Amino acid sequence: EQERTKQIRWKKSYFFTKDHVVLLGSDISSKGEGVVAETILFGIPIFEDSIVQVDDKKIINYVTGNVTVSLGKGEHKLFVRNTALWIPDGENIRLEVRTLSGDYQSINSMYHTPEKYMRRYVHLIRTHKKRSSDYAIVMTPAVSNSSLVDEKNRPKVILCNSKGHVIQSADGKIVEMIAYAPLEIEGLASVNKPVFLVWEIDKNDSTLTLSVATNVGMKGSNPEPGKENTIQVVIDRVLSLSQEYTDISLKRLDSKSVLDITVRDGWTRTIKFKIE
Repeated sequence: EQERTKQIRWKKSYFFTKDHVVLLGSDISSKGEGVVAETILFGIPIFEDSIVQVDDKKIINYVTGNVTVSLGKGEHKLFVRNTALWIPDGENIRLEVRTLSGDYQSINSMYHTPEKYMRRYVHLIRTHKKRSSDYAIVMTPAVSNSSLVDEKNRPKVILCNSKGHVIQSADGKIVEMIAYAPLEIEGLASVNKPVFLVWEIDKNDSTLTLSVATNVGMKGSNPEPGKENTIQVVIDRVLSLSQEYTDISLKRLDSKSVLDITVRDGWTRTIKFKIE
């Protein structure tokens, strides 16, 4: 009975662009005596030649002792081994360098040897002290420096709250959205129900490719794979259909395009539009 009073709730998502991974979390809270919610935002093994930098200051190369660095309020830029990270607010976030040990049989009984391994790791950990807290991280893996997370290069976090998680690429050509409720982003788009949406504009600014999927795991929802679901998407661009569809309608509203699209639950619908 006591365990039933202990709860951790969250909304978490991740998005991919050509060079970046964007991690978003919102509405993270814990309930119950002694329950503290934490998110391991990032983790990677390091070796003797690995570099760990916080705001261009080298923290550690490769030592045997454990190191903890609290980032503090405000934005931070990190470079760990071969990954660049940008954090808009480092409050309640700490970087830990520590030696961990263990064996693979504890997670996979069929592993061929009980041998124990020891390795150095860097972890970035967010403690969620408030009743409802959030985080955002822009990450670029497999790079030699942190230039791709500079402001001119990194994706923009448009929204990260209980209604939705939305990002846009630095050049504005890619938008990715998870709407947990009906949502309107002024100057960009709106949807009338929970949905996962991605659009990409080609390099000639002539075609917009839209992908839509419904049922994003809302509390109380009962997804029925294959069931038809009509969603209305309003995009702040003048578009026309590249071909005719019987289950897609398009109307103009000033400089906006109003789309009614039929999607089967559990499937993704992809449509191409011409940009007028």
